[in-house]
Amino acid sequence: MKINRIALSLTILGLSTALIISCKKPSNEAPLADTETESAVDAAWATFALTDIEQISAFIGENQPLNHFYKDIPGSYNSSNSTGSITATRDTNGASKNINVGFNKSWCYDGRFREGTLFWYYSYDAAYDSYVGDNKNSNARYSHDYGHVARLSLIDYKVDGWQIDIDNTKHGIVRAVVANLMPPNYVAANTPIKWRFVGDFTFTHPTDPAKNMSISVDLVKTLVNSGEKKIFDQNTRGATIIWSNFFTGTSTAPNPSVATTAAYIAYTGTVSGNTTNGAKFRMVIDDAHPLIRDFTCYADKIGGVTVTTTTAGIVPRYQEFHPFIQGIASFTTGLDAADISSSGKSNIYPRQIYFGNEDNDPKSVGSCDNTGLVLIKGIGYKVDLKK
Repeated sequence: MKINRIALSLTILGLSTALIISCKKPSNEAPLADTETESAVDAAWATFALTDIEQISAFIGENQPLNHFYKDIPGSYNSSNSTGSITATRDTNGASKNINVGFNKSWCYDGRFREGTLFWYYSYDAAYDSYVGDNKNSNARYSHDYGHVARLSLIDYKVDGWQIDIDNTKHGIVRAVVANLMPPNYVAANTPIKWRFVGDFTFTHPTDPAKNMSISVDLVKTLVNSGEKKIFDQNTRGATIIWSNFFTGTSTAPNPSVATTAAYIAYTGTVSGNTTNGAKFRMVIDDAHPLIRDFTCYADKIGGVTVTTTTAGIVPRYQEFHPFIQGIASFTTGLDAADISSSGKSNIYPRQIYFGNEDNDPKSVGSCDNTGLVLIKGIGYKVDLKK
């Protein structure tokens, strides 16, 4: 009986200990806040870099081969790595109908350092009919012509050391296309001109493979002020779109006094891929809050100085860097299998990227700068967007 009492006492003691452990108070520590903004900033920069490629083609497609802000700065901006020269050719009559721009280690007026060559082919090809639907036009010569389709090819093209290539592994034909979406006999004063930009691209970092990205875009670009005669005088024979008259006539120097005449463009659509952190993402820009580029906006107005032979001696050199200054993008990241719950939804909370306006107010007019805000669970995190 004595042994049984001892055993009973030990049993009661064990049960008491278990109850104490099981009733331990929960931790008061709050879960870690989701503050990851790098993937959104990377995706925004890659999108901007690709719209720059599209905009280069827009200048060349309107027969403005050198009068644009992707032009090289005269002379050697940095003698250690720049020759500061570009070449541009436009063949409108040959069988291939092509335009190209070659950057020979060029510091450009937008502040970017470019190398390599961009080719655009716009001879008619039935394989690309789907991009223009019923608006086929084998005689299209300029990007404002209805049915105009341009296919892109990149040769060793680099921006600030990042090499951008077309990813041909996803589709049977080259998926880097800009197509005019307008019907025949459209009136720009009534309906702003639109283009579709579709492509799959890879971004290779100059030194760190872990930062490589893959980006697919399907965007609609709208020239919002295409109805203004100073931008596109459609009733004048031979008229072309004046994207920016920062460079005037045959001048090789910028003319800031007339820089108020410029295009106002908007982008909508989707961007997806993998950012530098390896996570998949999807970004959606809807019609209500398009991404805006205003070519009269100079986020970093002074890019340096230019030495002249005039009495002024040294004059400021304007930097033609025109960021996204307005718009909202819905952004979801962390879509790898390891980050997807059993419900099929990402465990990473969706974000919103506000461009230009840092007060997360959809009605706010963007400021002329290269900043933004990433909104996560109602909390806004201000970010400096990459150039």
